[in-house]
Amino acid sequence: MKNAYRLSVAVAALLALGGCGIFKGGAKKTPTVGERVPILVSENEVETDKTIADVQVLLPAAAPNDAWAQPGGNPTHSLGQLALGNAPTRAWQVGINGGSNRERLAAAPVVAENKLFVSDVAAVIHAYAADTGAPLWTAPLTEGKLNASARFGGGVSYDDGKVYATDGVGDVVALNAIDGKQLWRTKPGGPLRGSPTVANGSVYVLTQDNQIFSLDQGDGKVQWVQSGTLETQGVFGVAAPAVGQGTVVAGFSSGELSAYRYENGRI
Repeated sequence: MKNAYRLSVAVAALLALGGCGIFKGGAKKTPTVGERVPILVSENEVETDKTIADVQVLLPAAAPNDAWAQPGGNPTHSLGQLALGNAPTRAWQVGINGGSNRERLAAAPVVAENKLFVSDVAAVIHAYAADTGAPLWTAPLTEGKLNASARFGGGVSYDDGKVYATDGVGDVVALNAIDGKQLWRTKPGGPLRGSPTVANGSVYVLTQDNQIFSLDQGDGKVQWVQSGTLETQGVFGVAAPAVGQGTVVAGFSSGELSAYRYENGRI
């Protein structure tokens, strides 16, 4: 009886697999018709615009810069024509917690006051001597094990003797650039996956759920907030807002690019 039962189960399984087309390759697939259009810019071929091919490009003289204090170099994300040596070489190298497949390092370092500041995936801020790589101080943004696996993804910026840092659980923290001592902290909204921008006496941060906050640089209090279109899906990491000429420009995962008045957030 038991053998007959096993045989019937085996036959049923074979019939089911046969119905799936495993043995004969299944039904023929219909080829996709129509023209495939790439939606990513990286997939498009670069072509010369013949209408401007003869236009002469004039660049200003290359100039050295002594700091890279914020993402993009400065709040406007525009440093002009920068000078670089003909054969750059590695001056020093250090290692920080770079994460794994689940925790990605997204923060770029910033350099100011002959110091380099960077955040690791555990939201620990590291300060090094920019010329030698000697460690100066470390400052964890959050103590304990609560939400430890979600702290990755923030970043750092520098302005006027202070380091402003964000983390993946939504904290914004101001630190003394000399010793890493915490000056203030706040949590204005959702997870923060990008660095802050500091300008006009304010700290601007963009959350993963497409909100932009303006915080008072002195104490972290919210000055204004605006929202982009909420998306159910997005990309890891957000770009730091660009600030210049009285305007804050923020790009959202929805594809929106919005410009706001710096003092009140009016579009």
